[in-house]
Amino acid sequence: RYYDGGQWGVWFIFSLRGSVFPKAFAWALPGAMLTFGFHWFARNNEDLRKIMDEEWAPQMRAAQVWVAYNFLLTFMLTFRSTQAYSRWWEGGTLLQQARGEWFNAYSSLIAFCTTDRSRWQEIKSFQRILATFFSMLFCSALNSVAQDEIDFDVLTHAELFDDSTEFLRKCPDKCEVIVQWIQRLIVLNMESGIVPIPPPVISRVFQELSRGVVNVNNVRKISDFLLPFPYAQLTSCMLLANFFLTPIFLGILMEDPYFSGAISFLSNFACFSVNYIATEIECPFGSDATDLPMRGMQ
Repeated sequence: RYYDGGQWGVWFIFSLRGSVFPKAFAWALPGAMLTFGFHWFARNNEDLRKIMDEEWAPQMRAAQVWVAYNFLLTFMLTFRSTQAYSRWWEGGTLLQQARGEWFNAYSSLIAFCTTDRSRWQEIKSFQRILATFFSMLFCSALNSVAQDEIDFDVLTHAELFDDSTEFLRKCPDKCEVIVQWIQRLIVLNMESGIVPIPPPVISRVFQELSRGVVNVNNVRKISDFLLPFPYAQLTSCMLLANFFLTPIFLGILMEDPYFSGAISFLSNFACFSVNYIATEIECPFGSDATDLPMRGMQ
């Protein structure tokens, strides 16, 4: 999503479209209230206060356990968010590379067409079919990685046979089929003289087609292989544990209930925000505001 921070670069912080703030706030506010409530209850209950001051506090003044746990949690969240951003950036880069390779192949074929004016209708028919095939090719590539049902626009400059359309509709690997159609179309028109280019020169078109397919398959790797389940599960469990342990530790270590509540709010808000950001962008092929502009690419 495009965003404009204004003259001072901060106005976009008030935007909720694509923001993880509401979900993080839903955890941070109850956590702060729980911290404040535990702190108030502990300080007003003589028995519990005596246990905290005489038994718990001397053992936890250094807060080593809580600090070590938060360090591990921060490391887990940092690693996950770094991997998620790498996947987001790589996915967009590979799709743009595939688009560029196929556009170069198409433009080369247009330039390679014969200049014989007597065959203008054949040239026009070849170029129209070619435009349709390349539009279908990139549309199929986007659909193969898209998480949601997105209706992409496709150029229809040429009508396909009904049996070809039906076969393509049922085929699970549409990109590979369309690439084969394009390659066969090129070979047939080389034989007929519509593309009178020597094989060593025309080979660059086939290379660009193949590189585009390789890029799309690398994008599928991002779409098909999510973050390993044990890692995501452990991170979520540690977040929940931190949510419930923070009020106890802050109630023991801090004297002011308001300040302890504020610290709890900021801690939970930051941790859950980073986790939700990673969750949003680690597979960026949907229609959410934080996903890649799939429709605009087509």
